[in-house]
Amino acid sequence: MTRRFFTYTAIILLCLIQLGPGNAQEIIDVIAMGQVGPRDCPIHGWFSALPDFDYMLVITKQDVAVLTMEELRRWIRIYLPRNRREFTDGYDHYIFVDSWMTGWESSPLLTTKQVADIKWSIGEGGMPIFVTGIWSSDSDMVSGLLASDIEEFYPVDLSRPRSMDSQYTYRVSVNRDPVLPAVLKLFLPLGIERFQGIWVGQLYPKQGATIWATLSQTNLPNPPPGGWPWLVSWRVGSKNTLFWVAADDLEVKWWWGFYNPPTENPYGVDVLANIVYHSLGMPLPEDLLLLHDLRRRLIEFNEKKVLSLSVIDFAEKFKANTGVLWREMVTIEETRSLANEAYMLHEYEEAMETLLEAEAALSNLGETAIRLKDNALAWVFIIEWLVVAGASMLCGTALWALMIRRHLYREVGTTRGEAR
Repeated sequence: MTRRFFTYTAIILLCLIQLGPGNAQEIIDVIAMGQVGPRDCPIHGWFSALPDFDYMLVITKQDVAVLTMEELRRWIRIYLPRNRREFTDGYDHYIFVDSWMTGWESSPLLTTKQVADIKWSIGEGGMPIFVTGIWSSDSDMVSGLLASDIEEFYPVDLSRPRSMDSQYTYRVSVNRDPVLPAVLKLFLPLGIERFQGIWVGQLYPKQGATIWATLSQTNLPNPPPGGWPWLVSWRVGSKNTLFWVAADDLEVKWWWGFYNPPTENPYGVDVLANIVYHSLGMPLPEDLLLLHDLRRRLIEFNEKKVLSLSVIDFAEKFKANTGVLWREMVTIEETRSLANEAYMLHEYEEAMETLLEAEAALSNLGETAIRLKDNALAWVFIIEWLVVAGASMLCGTALWALMIRRHLYREVGTTRGEAR
């Protein structure tokens, strides 16, 4: 037993020495709450592809309705942490999108205790939060937030008149104050200020809040002297936790483009990741363009993999032999895992090379899957053609025998008697 213990210990120490102290990035666990369904929000598509993010979706609002209210309540009962320590021990960061946590369609989804636990986990537990999609001041969402204890943590005044509507267009103007960290300033050389946005509303920062960016070229009425804020934050609670609020929403054109596609901004996921990194005290990326290209390829890889799997599944339904494809998919996933490991070690160039290898293999697999699908369908078409041709020939033969040659009828020699 002692010998085995020392052997295992040596293996663990060897792995730690190879990784090196502080080289590997830890996975960031996120609770995404609100309108966060895969059809409504980009979080699932983004974070499911990024190796350094893990997430739980707590749906409390839907535009593309998939779950009933009772199903939503059951989802929340099962997946939302049940006490304060489960929040802080299991997760690092909140993202609230259309955060109707205090009620939707006049029907409460979260209990008073759950809201209180979330507030505690932010202020005393140190879990940062990023909020988007605060709707008009006359909405049930805002009235519910104003009636809750968590409202005091918001860096903006929710009691002021607010109208968030698709008629309002805007661009983002980054605050260039040298005191501010480069969370958004890193994107200035990439043209972040030229991307068109649609669907936004007014934010009224509370005293002491930080304005990271404002709205420019906007038709949002009655702007204050410095312009309407776009991104606001301040620190709350005993842990000085960052609480962010954006004037728009993740599914709108500036971030993603669910309602007004296509988006002009290819850096939505990078902006969100920078906000999370800074909230957790993590260093911002040094080579943002390389990391952006790697993230884009990771997301596209997932999309291509889903497409390939659907083709394989379709071919299997027509009895195609797909065993070799599944074995190849396992190999591709192993290569993708190596790219993920390099990503977590911040070896982005190596991760890119490995991912390109996995992409090429996935492309070949997709082409093979399409050929198998086409072959399987070819046999289906041949059988269908033979059935139709056989039925046509049988019907034609019967028609010829009965109606043309009349073999089944006795011929009549005389059809009319001779006249006398």
